[in-house]
Amino acid sequence: MFRSASTGLRRATPGLIRHQPVTARPSPSWQLPIRNSLNAPRLAKPLGFRVYTAEAGFGKRDKKLEEEMAKKKLQSNPSEVSTTSSVRPLMEHSQNPEPMPDMSESLKHDINIIVDTVALRSVPKEAHLLGLAGTLPYLATSITTLYLGWDLNQTWAPGVTNMFMLTHDHAHQLLTFLEPIQLGYGAVIISFLGAIHWGMQFNEHNPTKEQTRFRYAMGVISPAVAWPTILMPFEYALMSQMMAFTLLYFADTTASTKAWAPAWYGNYRFVLTFVVCTAIVLSLVGRQKIAGGGGGSVLSGDEIKKRGDMGAYNAYSEKKSPKWERIEKEEVEKRKKEEVEKRKKEEEAAAAKEVAKEAEK
Repeated sequence: MFRSASTGLRRATPGLIRHQPVTARPSPSWQLPIRNSLNAPRLAKPLGFRVYTAEAGFGKRDKKLEEEMAKKKLQSNPSEVSTTSSVRPLMEHSQNPEPMPDMSESLKHDINIIVDTVALRSVPKEAHLLGLAGTLPYLATSITTLYLGWDLNQTWAPGVTNMFMLTHDHAHQLLTFLEPIQLGYGAVIISFLGAIHWGMQFNEHNPTKEQTRFRYAMGVISPAVAWPTILMPFEYALMSQMMAFTLLYFADTTASTKAWAPAWYGNYRFVLTFVVCTAIVLSLVGRQKIAGGGGGSVLSGDEIKKRGDMGAYNAYSEKKSPKWERIEKEEVEKRKKEEVEKRKKEEEAAAAKEVAKEAEK
């Protein structure tokens, strides 16, 4: 009823009734602190705890209970006993041997590291093949020098080895031909290893000062050290080049760790340096044999004559050089001195025995 009356009143007097827009009235300022206080964190209630105490007699021995337990007999349970049950682990240490550490695993791990280093799997294929091919001239000259050193220490060769022997003149000619080749090739390779850093520097977009100095120094110092070695005696030149290869390896490894060279460059240089240094050592061993350090395998003309090979003796006497004549004379004099010293020692020993016999008498 009230709703219909209000509706009729609005219809009768539409101009008297105005609709006021509903607006949000701001809250009074006195309510803000109250609302903020509702959101403020409250302190937690203090934790409560209880204390439990034992009676005064706790922990004392109960002798009556012990006597009652001692009077009881142990019950046997055969059904719970088996052939595998034992009390030994409770009474003493187990006799089962403890598993030993597998040494083969650590050995396999070390072998895999060596194989990965030598295999150069991270090295690009082209650099891998060309680098190994670059060591072949060194190996060829070193093995040839080693063979010629053995050949020059053999005056004559019985049996099948005759077909592998060279005359001393041919061996000397081949040696004089190989020496400058090996030294010159080593100087070229050392210079090339320094020039690699120049190529890296030219390809660098944002080089640092330290990096630039290092690379240019490598490119300048390497040929400055390499080429004077060709003027040295052969043995000293080989040792100098081996030192240069070793120092270059350490420098290249430093560049690789500082990201101035590819990450694989250190292992790559290690393998190539190892091959080259091995070849140089073989060359030095061959030169030592040529110098007379082979262990006395040279046969003199008298020994050849004693063995009854007159053909070898005639060939030796025809082709022997002043060097071999000097060696033969030194050997003869050495043997004479040894025989004289041996006789003196025998005479001294005999005289000492006679003196001892007379003293006993």
